[in-house]
Amino acid sequence: MHIWGLGTGAQLWAVGDSGIILHYPSQTGRWETQTSSITNSLNSIFGSSDGAQLWAVGSRGTILHYSTETGHWEMLASGTTNDLNSIFGSSDGTQLWAVGSMGTILHYTAQTRRWEVEASGTTNYLRSIFGSSDGTQLWAVGNGGGILHHSSQTGRWEAQTSGTTNILTSIFGSSDGMQMWTVGFSGVILHYTAQTGRWETQASGTTNLLFSIFGSSDGTQLWAVGFSGMILHYTAQTGRWENQPSSTVNNLFSIFGSSDGAQMWAGGGGGVIVRHSSLTSSWETQVGGIPSAGDFQLIFGSSDGTQLWALGNGDILHHSSLTGRWERQLPLIDFLD
Repeated sequence: MHIWGLGTGAQLWAVGDSGIILHYPSQTGRWETQTSSITNSLNSIFGSSDGAQLWAVGSRGTILHYSTETGHWEMLASGTTNDLNSIFGSSDGTQLWAVGSMGTILHYTAQTRRWEVEASGTTNYLRSIFGSSDGTQLWAVGNGGGILHHSSQTGRWEAQTSGTTNILTSIFGSSDGMQMWTVGFSGVILHYTAQTGRWETQASGTTNLLFSIFGSSDGTQLWAVGFSGMILHYTAQTGRWENQPSSTVNNLFSIFGSSDGAQMWAGGGGGVIVRHSSLTSSWETQVGGIPSAGDFQLIFGSSDGTQLWALGNGDILHHSSLTGRWERQLPLIDFLD
């Protein structure tokens, strides 16, 4: 389950179970199904910054490609039947990487127009990949506390010492790749700086499972969310993580916000959505009069936070800064598990 879109929020795409692909153009203001011609689950989607090209990856080595020139999705040969869990690439879409089960890492270049296996040196289940916006520095994280690093200078993946055996679920960092953070089971939080070249444990103050991490593009502010409504906040000024009251005890699975960190939203179990504003410095539950029994697994929006979408079991909700409330856009489509 994943969503990707233009920084302006003018266009969005969502992928999920049974090969479903949804497209949202702001001109029509509604979600429309796009034909994928597959039944495999799709786990992650990424595109060029202009939205002219998109790639989606999923179970059994599935890779789909969309181009505005052709106007349709087509299957690409991946060379693997392993599940692919996450995809990331350079902002211009000329280079892409996908990671998955059995330590699988695939690399695509616009020059060759094909996906090729890259040696990872591990059989660990890889869950998430993130890197610098130009793709020169990449990190992949997963089971067993595994962290892999790729540099365009060396052209290869190398294991980095994490100091933990906990499963790592999510990774995020500054757009220049100078700082990275990863979170996971048992409240683990690790921090990497290019200056030291190593990962160090940061005290989280919790043993709760952390599902997701997000922050400002410069890495000066970060939030991690997890089990039982846990929300942790980090600032470069204090250099430490602190618990923030979240106004919910529901599990929080995803977090997203404006690129400057001024506004943040987290979504989770029972259809809960909580919001944080730098003006109030507190988290408040946003209900919007919309009953939902589904779990909101993912939140995504424009880089300025004026438009947001929350995805869950059977629901897509939309929030606009003009109305200040959440409204259902696409009910009764159970495409997220």
